[in-house]
Order: sequence, then structure tokens, then C-alpha cells
Amino acid sequence: MLADAFESLIDRPGFKITVVDEGGESVAIEANEPAALAAYVLRYQREVHGLTLAQVAKTLGASSRNAYARYEQGSSVPTLDKFAELLRAVAPDVTLIIGTRKPVLAAPSKRARPARSARRRKPA
Repeated sequence: MLADAFESLIDRPGFKITVVDEGGESVAIEANEPAALAAYVLRYQREVHGLTLAQVAKTLGASSRNAYARYEQGSSVPTLDKFAELLRAVAPDVTLIIGTRKPVLAAPSKRARPARSARRRKPA
């Protein structure tokens, strides 16, 4: 359901989200187009915090808002360091946490049992 919500909000042909329940308090959200997800997060956080593109550009020390706007449009893909910097500019109270994925546990495999006629019987 969360994946459907993100896909509807981002509304980009072929865009897919995968949500993995990390158990209890967190989920991992992955996208087949990380730039589109990053763009959405940056735009959403900027709007929630009531900032204009010009204000964000000024916070970043940029002379033009166009450089930042390209990240929000998804036409520029930020590195992890740059994404963390951009996120701090639009949402100082939000942090980017990078960690290892929890392994996805596979369903237990069913061992094939030998046919009855092939089983050995203990001698009497």
C-alpha cells in the first residue's frame, strides 16, 4: 500500500517502489529510479518547511536557484553526500541514515523425502 502511494504521488511511467518491512519501527523504501524518489523527497520537504527555491539556493550558497531545481526535477542525480547537504538545506530536522539491509529470510525449503519403497527399514 505504501509503494502504491509513492508511485501515485511521483506519477512517472515505469516508476516502481519496493517497500521492505524492517521489523517494527522502520521500513526500507527503494526505487528503480532513485533520482525520482530523491527529487520527490526534496520537493516535499521544501514545501512542508515553506521554503522557496530561492531560499534553498541561498542556504546552499548558490547564486542561482536553477542548480537546486534540477535536483527537484530529477534531471540531476545527487551523490549521497550532496543529497545529505540538500536535505539539510530544506529540512534541518531530518537526517539521512545509510545502513546495511537486513537480510530477507527465505521461506524454509522442504526437503524431498525418498519414496516409501526406497526407504531402508531397520532389521528386525
